[in-house]
Amino acid sequence: MCWRIGRGRRGGGRFRDNGTKLNDKPENPSISLPAPEFNAWQRLIVIAQYPTGDERAKLENGSKASPGDYEVTFILGVPGKNTFHSNLDIANFLASGDSLIAPANGEGIRVQLSTHKDNKSIADFLIQTNEAGRLARVLIRMNGQGFRAVSEQANDIAASILSWLSYSHDAAIDVAATVIREVATGSFAIEARVLGQVKQLLLPLQGTMQTRFRTLLSAYREALGGTNVFHQFLCYFKVIEGITAIRAAMRKTQLANGQTPRDISERIPELVAGDIFLQSSFRPFLGQKYTFVRDRLRNKIRNALAHLDPTAEVIIADRFSDFADCEGALPVIKFIAREMLRNEILADPEMANSKIL
Repeated sequence: MCWRIGRGRRGGGRFRDNGTKLNDKPENPSISLPAPEFNAWQRLIVIAQYPTGDERAKLENGSKASPGDYEVTFILGVPGKNTFHSNLDIANFLASGDSLIAPANGEGIRVQLSTHKDNKSIADFLIQTNEAGRLARVLIRMNGQGFRAVSEQANDIAASILSWLSYSHDAAIDVAATVIREVATGSFAIEARVLGQVKQLLLPLQGTMQTRFRTLLSAYREALGGTNVFHQFLCYFKVIEGITAIRAAMRKTQLANGQTPRDISERIPELVAGDIFLQSSFRPFLGQKYTFVRDRLRNKIRNALAHLDPTAEVIIADRFSDFADCEGALPVIKFIAREMLRNEILADPEMANSKIL
């Protein structure tokens, strides 16, 4: 048996087969994760391939897996601790996990969910502990239609319980990664935060830092260093709002002084270079003005994230579809924030020679 690996976004999107085959430790592969341009959630799909004649070879189904039984493991984590990965040893990974909640006897717990009206069972799963006796992993076995469908079902089952545990114990709980294994074939999908590429330092460092850029650069750094896609989205959007306000104030001053305001026309290019799985995020917006994309995402995501009215349509971390929507829009809103900020910095005479990747 050997393995074939592909990757994509956590929330779905296009699968790319990178042609890698792992023949060592076939029952327990160790995977070196391809580094994205910056820290980001990624989804690796590892397809088990069997020799001709093996009954399991008939079950292979590309990157989607098949309807059947699945085992889902949510690796819990303490936010900010061991957040990003560059290598995964599957056996060690499945035995990892941590939290700040410890059962008195150090043993795991079984959770049974049922409907309120007729007490119909919804799910029955385990929350395991680590060697230190703290809650570390959520294990769910379920029947599903494929990796994405199972990921969505399992997430929506487990997330509400984790949110209750977090609130009732006043302790932060993060899902550091998810491993979904197809029982029939052994193929699996991994959803984890992957460490970004190392960037070469740009020298010389020069230019006069303008006060108006400090808040924008601070918000951008906060977004880039974030581990929560919802918080990252809001921070990047703050950069866009900040630059929009600066431009509006500058235009007003220029008009008052009889000057001609700077002509600014910014659009998403027709083709966005970079990872193929990111390009699907840009496809609906290719060739569109930044202002159009900003307003579209403000109405769809930003406002639903920033406000919480349980009687209205909101976006929450416990719902997989909401995560997928926000994660899909994140590369677009990041691109706009970065390019708008770049344009403002380079338009300033004191910083026009600044070096920016």
